[in-house]
Amino acid sequence: MKGIDRLVDFVYGNHPKRAQIKLMGKDLIQKLREGPIEIREVCKQIGLDYERPADRKKFYVITKPLREVGALHTTKVGGKTRIYTSYEGFKIWLDNIRKAGEYWFGSKR
Repeated sequence: MKGIDRLVDFVYGNHPKRAQIKLMGKDLIQKLREGPIEIREVCKQIGLDYERPADRKKFYVITKPLREVGALHTTKVGGKTRIYTSYEGFKIWLDNIRKAGEYWFGSKR
């Protein structure tokens, strides 16, 4: 299993209903690795039409798990919203998980 597959499994879980979302999330991460991209453009690249309400909702369903773990952020540049990955945000989330693990799974003294 590749690193990106492990990351996507970690972020999106392993429920069969999320299989399509996971694939689109994987595509999204790969596209954003190149740098910040305007939201409408990244939607086109992963096969969604941002102008259609159903596709816009699907886009936000895809991005929500990545936002929850601090891996995605947005910024406004010139009136357009750009989306980008953030290792720093993801690292902070992982540090908090590690601290919780130490508390709950560490030995009682």
